[in-house]
Amino acid sequence: MGDWDGAVWQRGVGITPESDFVLTSIALPLSAGRAGWAVAVALAADDHDYPGAPIEEFTIRGIGAVRRFYTVDSVKRPVLRGQTRYWIQVAAAGKSRVIWYGAGLNSTSYYGPVDAFRRDNGEWAIGNPYADDVIIRGKKISRAAGGMPGRPEVSWLLSK
Repeated sequence: MGDWDGAVWQRGVGITPESDFVLTSIALPLSAGRAGWAVAVALAADDHDYPGAPIEEFTIRGIGAVRRFYTVDSVKRPVLRGQTRYWIQVAAAGKSRVIWYGAGLNSTSYYGPVDAFRRDNGEWAIGNPYADDVIIRGKKISRAAGGMPGRPEVSWLLSK
């Protein structure tokens, strides 16, 4: 993402939780062309199978040249509904170059979530078969007998 071939590129990955949960954090495997660069991250709603309006926005600063997971904590703690598509969008700040790693770098048989990309804030394009990795953490919303809210439990959802 970022400045490539004279254009600013953004990426997005569609995620569909299996069940309802409260978002607590998002982790992304990133590296930068030069240490210290930043990215804007957004959890967004789905808009007819494309990334839509932001639900919550984050910034990851100080990305290093070596790939590692960077985590942002949710302040709003939105409830994400099961069987509903959401999008994780990432845009490098300014003219920086940031790499968001995914299974496509290590595998030729990856069947992950839908991937989206766009150039210079234009229309989103869909269909990269090598979607980037993202780890979504939250508290699962369980229901006790009689439909009353039950005790939340930790849930890990990996985008693969």
